[in-house]
Amino acid sequence: MDFLIWHLLRDSTRRFPEKEALVHGEERLSYKEVLGRVNGLAAGLRAAGLNRGDRMGIYLDASVPQAISIFGISRAEGVYVPINALLHSEQVMHIARDCEMKGLITTPAKLASLSEMLPQIPSLQFLIVVGRGEAATHLPAHHYDDFCARPKPIDWHETSIEKDPSLVAESFPPILELRTASAFSLFCRLALMPG
Repeated sequence: MDFLIWHLLRDSTRRFPEKEALVHGEERLSYKEVLGRVNGLAAGLRAAGLNRGDRMGIYLDASVPQAISIFGISRAEGVYVPINALLHSEQVMHIARDCEMKGLITTPAKLASLSEMLPQIPSLQFLIVVGRGEAATHLPAHHYDDFCARPKPIDWHETSIEKDPSLVAESFPPILELRTASAFSLFCRLALMPG
């Protein structure tokens, strides 16, 4: 039995690898392309220090990187924390501190607006920056595109209840709660409408 949101993507990719899965503006990706980026991002997140159950913030406008991040964090066994792109830096800091966020995916412009707040988030250990630009920060900053281009590690394993019966939902916090309408609309096209 599958229980993570990225399993929807994996299963759709198995059935329809070349079918269009994600459309945003002029960008169009097949299920195979989306899964490749998701696997790369997940491997990068794990290498950066994201562990099972760690909170990872997504502070992006509705976009392909936002949708990839949702699935990538789930694939890395992290918990994604959606942050409304319209929030002010103090509000973002409150969310990050409250959930003990370990990492944050954002743009250079949004990162600049958070520069004074980042030192006040003790749990924050690394950043993933979407797009090119200066990321002046005291934290390690990785580029989103570099992570998405990573190959899936050879020893990458899939976890499911069928493969490991000791895993039960009560043994770890919820992996994903999809709350934003923009992320949801991208997600629906990707995971729920493969045919």
